[in-house]
Amino acid sequence: MLVFCMTMGSALAALDFTQDKEDESLKALEAAKKYIYQKNWEDAVSKLEKMIKKYEKSRYLDESLYWLGYSMEKLSRELENMNKQVQFKEQAVKHLNRLIEEMNQSSWADDAKVLRVEIAEELVKRGYSNYKEYINGSLGLGVLGGVEGVVLGGVEGGVIGGVEGGVGIVTEKDPETDLKLVALDALMNMKDERAFSILKEVIDKNDDPRLRKKAVFIISQGHSPDVVPLLVKVAKTDPDEDVRKQAVFWLGQKKTKESLDALLELYDSVSDAELKKALIFSFQQAGDSRAWKKIFDIARKEKDADVRNQAVFWIGQRGTPDSLDVLVDLYSEIKEVEVKKQIIFNISQMKNKKAVQEMIKMARKEKDPELQKQIIFWLGQSRDEAAIEYLKEIINR
Repeated sequence: MLVFCMTMGSALAALDFTQDKEDESLKALEAAKKYIYQKNWEDAVSKLEKMIKKYEKSRYLDESLYWLGYSMEKLSRELENMNKQVQFKEQAVKHLNRLIEEMNQSSWADDAKVLRVEIAEELVKRGYSNYKEYINGSLGLGVLGGVEGVVLGGVEGGVIGGVEGGVGIVTEKDPETDLKLVALDALMNMKDERAFSILKEVIDKNDDPRLRKKAVFIISQGHSPDVVPLLVKVAKTDPDEDVRKQAVFWLGQKKTKESLDALLELYDSVSDAELKKALIFSFQQAGDSRAWKKIFDIARKEKDADVRNQAVFWIGQRGTPDSLDVLVDLYSEIKEVEVKKQIIFNISQMKNKKAVQEMIKMARKEKDPELQKQIIFWLGQSRDEAAIEYLKEIINR
């Protein structure tokens, strides 16, 4: 009995000791984090290093390693000595590696992977190419130089994702999506010569629209002759509407003859109304006479009233004399009441005497009471002398 009591007493003492140490380690971590909140990186690093050394078995070790890596990276940015900057970045990666490798089930592991990629990108830019492995690894890239070349995940060379090749690098539920987005950014910033082929594979075969959308943006910034055809393909075939719109938007931002040719051809080959609206936006962004001619044609001939309204809206926003002429002609040509309302509104917003004169003419000719009321309303808002005289004329009939 005495032996049992002594044994139990020792066990309880050990438990109390362990709990005491945990409490101490938590207090030490919280004290270090105060320096982080103050952006006092040097003291934060010092406190965290001491805490980790003293409390190796703390349940807060994973969080402490993350904040140590984070603080070291931040401190490196404040140092003037280039070698010291690199040393602190490399040490930060070592601490993050320990967290990722020894505590891979930790809730801090994913954040550590993202931070590691960001630091690796900086080191690669400075000529430390061995850190490229962390960027490649985050995208699931296989080892370079193999029989099949670059491998994006999967079991077999050249396959993206699963064994059958139909599975993307990541699904929407994959917790590492943010990490992969950071890795894609890093590829672009490093101007890696393999980046285009990697990004193309992401666009072609990845299941996550967020990654495809990001890849579309990155590719659109390049100047390869393959960029425009790939963006057109995405705009036509990607299963996600937002990704298709993204491709159209960035085609419009390129503002080259080649990209405008592609946009004009694309409009005539698609039927999706939302994509057509996105294309109209890109046309007006291009500012080219051919682009505006297309918008005028859409306003006249497009069968979908919502799409026509979009074209009418941008014609009104242009605000040039020929835009007013086009809107007036359109008003007399079309029959759809909703489109006519959009034209009335756009003309009213031009706020010049010619626009007021045209609205008075429209009001005199208009047979539809609803449209006539709308014209009169906007004439009243103009406070133009000619509009006031016309309103008096109506009252005195």
